[in-house]
Amino acid sequence: MYNRDQYAGFWSRFLALIIDYNLVLLAIFPFFLLGGLLWPNLVKVEIPFGLFTSERVVEPSMESVHHTDGSVTVIEETISSQTASSSIGAS
Repeated sequence: MYNRDQYAGFWSRFLALIIDYNLVLLAIFPFFLLGGLLWPNLVKVEIPFGLFTSERVVEPSMESVHHTDGSVTVIEETISSQTASSSIGAS
């Protein structure tokens, strides 16, 4: 079998994992902070997949372009605003 004194139990190892994670996080945090101060527009932070957002068309416009061969190209341009919901389930 095994000697109980040589091996740590699951919860002891789990606690050690949490402690190690926090120590590494504290060690690398100043580097991320410095990177954010030096290059503020390097990373774009946005809501993933547009979850909990609503989009409203502010100004729609359509333009038709007629070509010499008789074909027509329709260009649709919309200006929209997107807002994040302040609470989940709000409509």
